[in-house]
Amino acid sequence: MRYMSSFLFTVLIIVALAHFFVYQTAVNFLQISDHFSLLILRIVFILLSISFVIAILISFRFDNILTRSFYTIAAIWMGFLLYFVLASALAWVIFTILKNDNVELTTQILFLLAAVVGVYGMINANNVQVVNVEVNLPNLPSQWKGKKLVWISDVHLGQVRGSNFSQKVEGIIKKQNPDMVFIGGDLYDAAANLDHFVRPFSETRDPDGNFFITGNHEEFFDKTKYVNAVKDAGITILNNQMIDVNGLQIIGVDYRDTAGKINFKNVLDKIKLNPDKPSILLKHTPYDLDIAEAKGINFQISGHTHEGQIFPINLITHAVYRGYDYGLKKFGNMWVYTSSGVGTWGPPLRIGSVPEVAVITLE
Repeated sequence: MRYMSSFLFTVLIIVALAHFFVYQTAVNFLQISDHFSLLILRIVFILLSISFVIAILISFRFDNILTRSFYTIAAIWMGFLLYFVLASALAWVIFTILKNDNVELTTQILFLLAAVVGVYGMINANNVQVVNVEVNLPNLPSQWKGKKLVWISDVHLGQVRGSNFSQKVEGIIKKQNPDMVFIGGDLYDAAANLDHFVRPFSETRDPDGNFFITGNHEEFFDKTKYVNAVKDAGITILNNQMIDVNGLQIIGVDYRDTAGKINFKNVLDKIKLNPDKPSILLKHTPYDLDIAEAKGINFQISGHTHEGQIFPINLITHAVYRGYDYGLKKFGNMWVYTSSGVGTWGPPLRIGSVPEVAVITLE
C-alpha cells in the first residue's frame, strides 16, 4: 500500500507540473489575457491535473459505467497531455532560439498536431496485429516441429478494456489455430468484474493447454482474486514450476518471486531442468537474462515493456532493457522474445508501437 501511495503521489506531482507548463505556454503564446478566460483555464487545468490519480483510486473500489467512463477520459487525456507538453517545449524552442515572430499561429499549429497524434494513437491502440515469429530450439522432438504457440501479455482488462476486448483478442487467437496459449501476466488492471472479463479466454481449449503467469499488475496487492479467476476459467497457472509436455519443458515463474537476480536464481535452482530437452521460460519481464541463460534455458518469452507504448517513452524502455524491450533476439545461447503486449496501461494510446498477438512457430 505504501508503494502505491508513493507511486500515485509521484504521478500527481509530475502531472501537475506538466499541466502548469502547458498552461503557461498557452497563456503566453496564444495571448490569453482576459481574467474570465484565465480563471476558466486555471480551473480546467487543475481538474485535469488531478483527474487521472482520482480515477485510479476510484477504480480500486468501483466498477460501473460512470467510473469506467471517467477513468477512460482521464487516461486518454494523459496521453494527449504528453504531446501537448512536447508541442509546448517545441513552441518555446521556436520562440526563444529561432525568434519566430508569428508565435501564436505556430503554437496553434503545434497544439493541433498534438491533438491529431493523440487521435491516431487511440485508433492504433485498438488495431491488434498478429506477429509471426519462428524459433529454432535444440533437441526439439519431431512432433513439436511446426507447432504454433500463442503468447499474449499486458491485456490490462479493467476500467478501459473489458470483456468486449478480451472477446476480440480471443477471436484473433482462435483464427491462428494454436497448439498452446500462454498468457504472460498483467491480464488485469484493477478490474472488479474478473470472471466476466476472463470468460472469453475459457471458451477455447487448445490441444496442449492454456497457461498463465503473473505480472506486476496482479501483484500490486493480494493476487489471490486474480489467480482464482484465471483458475476458474480453466487456465493452468504456472507458479515457479515446470511441466513437461511431450518432451518440451515449459517453465512459468511468478513476477514478485523472481524480482531481483538472487530471487530469480533461487527459483530456477529449485526447478530440475533436463538439459537434453528443449525449454521455454515464461517470465513477465525481460530482466536478468543472464540468470536464465546460465541455467540453460533455450527460449525466454516476456512482455511488460509495451515497447514503451507511446513515443518517446520507447527510447527509455530500449535503454532500460538494453535492446531487449521488443522483438526476437539472441542472448548468448538463449533466444529471447519480448512482446509489445496487446493492451495498454494508462493512456489507451499507442504511438511508435503496435498491440500484438505473437504467434510463435517452433522449428
